[in-house]
Amino acid sequence: MHTPDPRSPSQIRATAADTTSADDADATTAAPASAASANDASEAGDASDPTEVSEGAHPRITWAEDDGTLYSARWRSESGAPAPRRVVVGDDRMTADAAYKLVCEGTAVLWRGDYHNARQLLQALARRADRKRLDRKRGGKARRERATHPAARATHAQAQTHPPAQTHSQAQAQAQAQAQTPAQAQSQRQAQAQAQPQAPAQVQPVGEDSAQVRVQAQPQALAQGPAATAVDDSPARAFHLHRKAQAQRARLLGMVLVPIEPTEAGPAVPLRRAPDVRDACREAWGADAGQEPAVISLRELLGLIGGHEWRRKGVEIPALGGDRVHAYYGVFSPVRGEYVDLVAEAPLPAGAQELAFDIGTGTGVLAAVLARRGVRRVVATDQDPRALACARENAMRLGTAERVEVVAADLFPPGRAPLVVCNPPWVPARPGSPIEYAVYDPDSRMLRGFLGGLAGHLEPGGEGWLILSDLAEHLGLRTRSELLAIVETAGLRVIDRLDTRPRHQRAADATDPLHAARAAETTSLWRLTAT
Repeated sequence: MHTPDPRSPSQIRATAADTTSADDADATTAAPASAASANDASEAGDASDPTEVSEGAHPRITWAEDDGTLYSARWRSESGAPAPRRVVVGDDRMTADAAYKLVCEGTAVLWRGDYHNARQLLQALARRADRKRLDRKRGGKARRERATHPAARATHAQAQTHPPAQTHSQAQAQAQAQAQTPAQAQSQRQAQAQAQPQAPAQVQPVGEDSAQVRVQAQPQALAQGPAATAVDDSPARAFHLHRKAQAQRARLLGMVLVPIEPTEAGPAVPLRRAPDVRDACREAWGADAGQEPAVISLRELLGLIGGHEWRRKGVEIPALGGDRVHAYYGVFSPVRGEYVDLVAEAPLPAGAQELAFDIGTGTGVLAAVLARRGVRRVVATDQDPRALACARENAMRLGTAERVEVVAADLFPPGRAPLVVCNPPWVPARPGSPIEYAVYDPDSRMLRGFLGGLAGHLEPGGEGWLILSDLAEHLGLRTRSELLAIVETAGLRVIDRLDTRPRHQRAADATDPLHAARAAETTSLWRLTAT
């Protein structure tokens, strides 16, 4: 049971009055948990809220149950999400509309009802968030079309700058208008507006995610008034808007919470029809899993469960003869096998049969490929404890442990090698959570660090293999000339480049906001050597 809190109920927000409403019918309809996009969600609470959130790696949150009793538990979030400051209790009587209102206001819902109903509630919240964002995008598009219509603005500006001289008939009409009642004048203006033709213009949608429009007007209209407002429809803007929307969606859906109770067998979710989460929690949390009561976002718990299933089943690697690599939670899984094939097919440089370095090994898949190719000793480095343990286990599973040495290091191990391989994160952007460091490389730090230190760790005539996608180039986050400048500044030159196209499903998904960039993406193995 969660720890009772000694404070009085008046010190904490009570449960919401609308939690006793009838079931929401559409909350029973399943929807993908990864449905695209989101609406804006409020930040979780403020400093003046009475719900206590203590500082530390696992802060303690406090809430009131329906009977007014105060309880507290540790907040667990592997994604680094902040602990909610306002928490109310909800169960099967809470409607999706009531829950949606609460989470949009920054109040988290600690679920006490049926576990499967909690999952359905999460899906219902996702549908509401997606509908609201779609409505907002449509409204914003219409407003921008009106605001950026150049012909209308040009006509208005010309009329204000050079008003035409009145004719005798116009003067008479003006005098009659002044004598009209307000209702008569309004009726006449509406009739005139309907009869007046609009200046021609062409409006082309630029992208659904960015919700921007580009307006093309006739040249004479542009010459008569101010130019159309510049619209940033660049791929980089679309990427950042997409990430922002995904972060907002994650924050909103992360406000549905479930309790974790310690038991003799391990951590458990004390809800009806809840799954066994012992292995999933232990794999993500380590030795302290289930030591004390905790609260976790249901969305994150589903991620822990999914990560456990990925680890249990593994990913088949054709370059390893179909053997499987098992990724730990938080360690990048080699689901995109095309880059592994590049390492399996590139010609080994002279001397590489004796020694190779694998920098940032992750699961250890590339180290295993090199060992299977006959490299007698592979030193695989990483600085993430999970990745180190994961790489060692995979080496044992794959029978390469005698050849692969996994060591903790920030990039390079001591010494030099005839071959140094690195597959850094491909996108130069700030990670939104600790587990995103395998995908995003802020300011290309790892890329720059690898290239900057490569020449000093290569044997004479040795090669560095840089595995890198050009997705960042198609997104406008980095140019090819910038990459080549980093290579040249590091005292390196390009020997050759092996290319392959992505085979993952998202490359063919036309509904993806970043589809154009993904469809044009190429993954390359750059063969580099010291100048």
